[in-house]
Amino acid sequence: MANLSLRHIYKVYPNGLKAVSDFNMEIKDKEFIVFVGPSGCGKSTTLRMIAGLEDITAGELYINNELVNDMEPKDRDIAMVFQNYALYPHMNVYDNMAFGLKLRHVPREEIHKKVLWAAKVLKLTEYLDTKPRAMSGGQRQRVALGRAILRNPKVFLLDEPLSNLDAKLRTEMRAEIAKLHQQLQTTFIYVTHDQVEAMTLGTRVVVMKLGVIQQIDTPQNLYEFPENKFVAGFIGTPQMNFFEATLERKKDDVIVKFDYSNEILHVPFNDLLKVRPKYLHGKDHVWVGLRCEDISLNQDVVKTSKNKMKIKVSHFEELGNETLVYGDLNMEGNGFDESSTRVIVKSYHNTIALKPGDVIEAAFDMKKAHFFNKENEKTILPRIPYENVFDCDIKDNVASFLNLNLKLPKALSVKDVNDAELFVPTNAITFDGKIPAEVEKTEEVNGTKICYLKIEDRTFFVIVNKEYEKGTIVKLNFDFKKILIKKNDVDFIKPLFEKDVFLGSFTNLNNSKNAVKSILNLKKNLLDEKIKNLTHEMNIKLLDFGVSDYLYKTYKEEYIERLKANKQERSSSITSHDLSKEGKKKVEEKYLESNIKAKADYDEKIAYLNSKKVLNDGKGNSNEIVKIKDEYASKIDSLTKNYEEYKAMTIESAKKLASEAKAEEIKLKTNLLSAKTALSAKLKEKLANINAKYGNDKEKETVKKAAINEAKTNYDKELQNITLNSKLFYACVNGEYVKSNIDINKKIIQALGVAVFKSNYRYELSHYSYSIVNDGGFKALVIDNLDYGNEKFVKCLVFGQEIYVSVMSPIQVGSEIHLTYSLEGVQIYENKFDIRLY
Repeated sequence: MANLSLRHIYKVYPNGLKAVSDFNMEIKDKEFIVFVGPSGCGKSTTLRMIAGLEDITAGELYINNELVNDMEPKDRDIAMVFQNYALYPHMNVYDNMAFGLKLRHVPREEIHKKVLWAAKVLKLTEYLDTKPRAMSGGQRQRVALGRAILRNPKVFLLDEPLSNLDAKLRTEMRAEIAKLHQQLQTTFIYVTHDQVEAMTLGTRVVVMKLGVIQQIDTPQNLYEFPENKFVAGFIGTPQMNFFEATLERKKDDVIVKFDYSNEILHVPFNDLLKVRPKYLHGKDHVWVGLRCEDISLNQDVVKTSKNKMKIKVSHFEELGNETLVYGDLNMEGNGFDESSTRVIVKSYHNTIALKPGDVIEAAFDMKKAHFFNKENEKTILPRIPYENVFDCDIKDNVASFLNLNLKLPKALSVKDVNDAELFVPTNAITFDGKIPAEVEKTEEVNGTKICYLKIEDRTFFVIVNKEYEKGTIVKLNFDFKKILIKKNDVDFIKPLFEKDVFLGSFTNLNNSKNAVKSILNLKKNLLDEKIKNLTHEMNIKLLDFGVSDYLYKTYKEEYIERLKANKQERSSSITSHDLSKEGKKKVEEKYLESNIKAKADYDEKIAYLNSKKVLNDGKGNSNEIVKIKDEYASKIDSLTKNYEEYKAMTIESAKKLASEAKAEEIKLKTNLLSAKTALSAKLKEKLANINAKYGNDKEKETVKKAAINEAKTNYDKELQNITLNSKLFYACVNGEYVKSNIDINKKIIQALGVAVFKSNYRYELSHYSYSIVNDGGFKALVIDNLDYGNEKFVKCLVFGQEIYVSVMSPIQVGSEIHLTYSLEGVQIYENKFDIRLY
């Protein structure tokens, strides 16, 4: 029995494929967790990392609060059941189940007792003398389960154990596995692509897609409250209907207008309180999701419903006690193709009389509707809202909203504007201010408490840490550095970035040259890319004056590269697939079409350049041309100067580090020698005590071996720690080296191994991580002071990059300060594959 903790787990293969990305989850003791998702989503890879059959690229895996990243699979005390059973064909059922216990030298009498118990639980008693080949798939799977449960492990891992069975056997085995979990009362982690298995077995379900967790929740919550369109469509059979529509609020009513239909549906505004106002203006298209059982053809229901839609019937699926009716909201649609107007209705009433081509009315239960953003497909009706949006006007730096007049702090100085939108995150409102609001209710969602507040007739939300009674008057305050004010997609006030982002290196004394070379190469590549983009941008502007030689060359290079890409794609398609003659012919046709399209695009660009050249030949404004060239030359010079300063600072800092840290490292190496000697003596004494305690007693041989193994394991861990402590590692940002701690060192070295000093890192620093120093550090030019009332920040330029530093009092604009930073609270990523290391 055990709890598990997966913290920022990644799996990246040598070819760069990221199979699992930033997997975070806490699994409680005795839970039945199911990983579900389509093929290739990373569910089995995650399970194999838990088992120790796959190395963890980055992150930490704890079993019973013990870090097991480097622990051998046999020492993790887990049992795994595979899809293909993995039974020994030459052994009978008894020997297959007993084999693991024999390897652990469990006494024969105890083995016999345990095998008989497991056989009884799994109804295998009469098959103990049978070989696997004489058994059905379900029976063999039960044998594999029996072998696993005899281990009495902390955690059971089951990797698609039922996928080889027929439908009837799968149903039977699901019940057996659920019963087994109840009897054993231990932690189960189960992988499947079958959402029916996931919904019927899991106490919680993890839905995955492309290596990323989409949602973790109970089966019922996944069904009723999907967080995105993928989860909504994946959970439920048949899948949810999705329609494109717009939402428009009319007082207490929201009108839902589906595309390709003249029908209008209605939803009470109170059901959509958590929807951001921008979606209720009738302009933004959204996805509306309705499950097939929430659309009814029952004439009694249709007659009384306020929400009806006409459907043109296309075909049916008769399933015995129910019928799936397929149709289309668009009278020109066919109902077969998956589109935003196709509809599936699960019906139990009078569908026999229907025939393809009939146009019928259906009742839509809009209280069960789900709404998703058209672009990112996330729900626009979240259970835990992350922000509130208010209509507001601003005059003389006073924001007027909800009949309130709120004086904005100096940092948010903004020109007058009417009919703007004020965005306030739910975590930016506190109850320590002067603005009164009435509590409507407190709701708890997955451990998070949401307080519904009301001012005037407007309900809004705030995240709280305790429950408030209805009618309570609270006094609100706003964290102004988190708010946003915008109008017509123009930002008038932006929130302060939570972190400053830097590219840097990680090194020790012996590898500082490699680390410096690596980060400077990256910075130079970024500089070259920026210069290339600026040059292209400049030449686009110069095109209006007939100056386009650069673009002729650029477009030709792009055309040549496109032809090369087409050729590579053709070669890849032919060599990576066993194609028939017809298949190869289609590949060739596609290749020719791609080349023709590339040539047409190139000719179109060249024709446009020629027309501009003819139009402006001899008429170019030389002053304007010089002005544009000077403008971009200045930008490029500034970027180049920043890079050269960064380069000089980094090289100089590396030299300084080498001279200052050498003596400290020599001292640490001396201490390491004495620490190793003391640790070896400690292990020797521990082993002697174990031998004295157990002697040569054969009955206690297993216990003795376990004690010896534990002592040696602890020795290895302590040796690793003192060895790491004897080496100095540094994070480097803007040429400023800060000593790293053993926790960071372990995580980075574990993830990257020998590549640790050749990799580049992204450091995300809080504005509170900086310290102003009199000397050393890196230079920052103060360009502005931001006063948020209770907090103050200075805006600085560091090698051309803007950063924000928390301060107690303003600093004169134009002055230069020196900054260092603390690694406390800093998030560290490997930059190339975007892997969070710390």
